[in-house]
Amino acid sequence: MTSGTSRFLDALAEFERTVRDDDIAATRTAHETLSRTSGFASPSELAQAGPRLAAILDDVPLGGQANIAVLIGRCAENGADATECCVPVLTKLIVNLGYAQGFAHAWIEKLGRPLPDADGELSDEILALGPPDVVLAWWTLDGWIRAALTFLRRPEIRLDQETRDHLITLHTELVETTGRWYQELADVLAAPSRETDVG
Repeated sequence: MTSGTSRFLDALAEFERTVRDDDIAATRTAHETLSRTSGFASPSELAQAGPRLAAILDDVPLGGQANIAVLIGRCAENGADATECCVPVLTKLIVNLGYAQGFAHAWIEKLGRPLPDADGELSDEILALGPPDVVLAWWTLDGWIRAALTFLRRPEIRLDQETRDHLITLHTELVETTGRWYQELADVLAAPSRETDVG
């Protein structure tokens, strides 16, 4: 352990390094260590971690992004600046709602079978249906919703009306195509608009 830090902050620094080095294998190991040590992190350590994780979220390998987004939400619950941390998470929510819809359309068009269980295994047949980010969105969407709700529930996070309407449309289209419904997301988006900030 580096003097004056902690196992969690050391793990965070290593995770940042591997992500920026684009070392996927090392990032996977660093991600596991980060997740494990986050359970022992103090609120002040989590508050430090939130903006740092938000800054690299786009560069995290696709399969781990939603999990890191959930951790960013936890950091915000422990004192990290939610307005600083929320933008990449909410942007990714918008992207992955659209991707999940795209995956569903590809599945229905090409296979004509009931949509796969989002908790199930990813087979080669499934991975061949489209780009990895589109396919993975179907499996990671629960994590993106969970992470985003951490921010959307907070009074200081204020969506502009265009962003709110866009999210409502994406969620409605997902429900109509797949039956996949997120009640809490619908409730938050239907709540009376506050002054606008984030969009």
